[in-house]
Amino acid sequence: MICSVCQASIQQAASNVHSESVQRQPIEHHYTLNTFKRSLDEGCGVMSAKLGRREEAATFLFSFSTPHKHQSRSQLTVGPNLFWKHPQLAESRIYFHPPRELDPCTGSLATIALAKRWVTDCVANHDSCKTKDGWYPTRLLEIGQRGSSEQSVRLIETNVTSLTGNYMTLTHRWGSADQLTLTVSSYPRMLEGIPVALLPPLFRDVIFVTQELGVHHIWIDSLCIIQDQHDAEDWHREASLMHNVYSNSFCNISATDAGDCTESIFHIRDPSAIVPQRVKIMPGNGGGESETKFFSLHYKESWVSEVSSAPVNKRGWAFQERFSAPRILQFGRRQLLWECFEKDAAEVYPDGLPLSLRKVNSDRFKCLDPEAIWADSTLQYGRLKPGSGEYMIWSRIVNRYATCQLTFPRDKLIAISGLAKRVASILQDNYVAGMWRRNLENELLWAAADARQTSRPTEYRAPTWSWTSVDGDIHPGTPRLEPPLIQVEDCQLTYETPDTTGGVTGGWLRLKGAVRGMKLVRQTATAFEHKEDCWDMVIEGVNISIFHSFGRQIEPRVMLDVFQHDFA
Repeated sequence: MICSVCQASIQQAASNVHSESVQRQPIEHHYTLNTFKRSLDEGCGVMSAKLGRREEAATFLFSFSTPHKHQSRSQLTVGPNLFWKHPQLAESRIYFHPPRELDPCTGSLATIALAKRWVTDCVANHDSCKTKDGWYPTRLLEIGQRGSSEQSVRLIETNVTSLTGNYMTLTHRWGSADQLTLTVSSYPRMLEGIPVALLPPLFRDVIFVTQELGVHHIWIDSLCIIQDQHDAEDWHREASLMHNVYSNSFCNISATDAGDCTESIFHIRDPSAIVPQRVKIMPGNGGGESETKFFSLHYKESWVSEVSSAPVNKRGWAFQERFSAPRILQFGRRQLLWECFEKDAAEVYPDGLPLSLRKVNSDRFKCLDPEAIWADSTLQYGRLKPGSGEYMIWSRIVNRYATCQLTFPRDKLIAISGLAKRVASILQDNYVAGMWRRNLENELLWAAADARQTSRPTEYRAPTWSWTSVDGDIHPGTPRLEPPLIQVEDCQLTYETPDTTGGVTGGWLRLKGAVRGMKLVRQTATAFEHKEDCWDMVIEGVNISIFHSFGRQIEPRVMLDVFQHDFA
């Protein structure tokens, strides 16, 4: 439902849309905290979505609907510069789209039936999502038949077991909970099998979904990789195969909002607060009941909020798993969502997420279209080399991965090694600690988005010239159209294991270019908010820095990897 305050604000916006004098003026919306709280208590879908964003304003989309045809292709923009104003909630622009009835639990039979529909459609119609037949991980869990007095799962070794059919995978957060893991001591017991009832709730739910999809084997990291800390050999070997494990799975189940294995992947919800809200308004400047129209109101950032920013998808290892798996069922707190290489969907959009809910099609997380990514990247980064879309695939991966969290920071290179292998097959280039040899001159120009927010781990992880040596948000180097001022004549790395996309223990570069004496001097009087991050560049005694008041920046720009007080 929509509260009376939101309804009145929408109606005022619709009435003002044709008036140039008020079109760009903010409209008061829940000016007092009491009306805001009352709307939440009443279950207002608009305010629930705004509250869920926390840091950002909620943006909505309107869709015109009629009594005879609920989802109309025609759209009505209810004010291109329309804003609701609230002192604590910032602003929210209005746009539009349609509702669907949901069950009160994300684990209902109807929800599982929708999951089956998505999987069946993908298998039958999506060539990009097809997997290799016959490849299996080192170990799998075999799920016993239902209906037995005590259903069990047992560990199997695929090199000594005759296997046919598919297997599933799981993406989840370990958290701090005590959980059953595969160790040298538990190995014999796991080979014999353990009752499903003894597994934690999350694993039991995942086994249920796996069987509902007609699959009898699943790979779970904590139960298929030996977790003994004193024996890292098995872990390193299996980590190097992680991309194959997920890219060859039939479907990946993502416990999107579960904190650890003690929580369920299914959630009780209020369907009325999730489906796009239906609102009755009179567009234009009045005119009576004959002009009353019905619209459905959809939360425009729902995909970002429920998928991209979901807790599990902010984890480093989960990032690779999400990108590699051909199909993913995201069991979120509010609804079930779907990702594959050709379609994103949700329970409220079972036939696919409309393009109007994302900036461009190449913005899809699993998009691997180099031409689309290159075209979109030129708008973001400026002049790029024609035909460099394959390298921009990697730049986009780096940009998103850099902010992901890792329990062990030393895993920064290892947790993305599977993606590096996949991109290497596209680029046909040599991997250099998070970068690529043929584009290395450009990729060395990566920069910290904010040097005050980045740091280097105390334990060596990568050479300082690699973005993988820092933790924090970074801007990756891109294949610029302008020729670089340096040339990489040689580079060498030493590795932890034979895997050249994994961890490194050292490395060096030999560069060729003009060398001139330079000094960086901190800016003392600029219009910048954080002038401690601004530096003048002095070359051979001449200050060449210029402050551009229009762009509020200094050229040449000095971008530090981490915060620096001064240079001795």
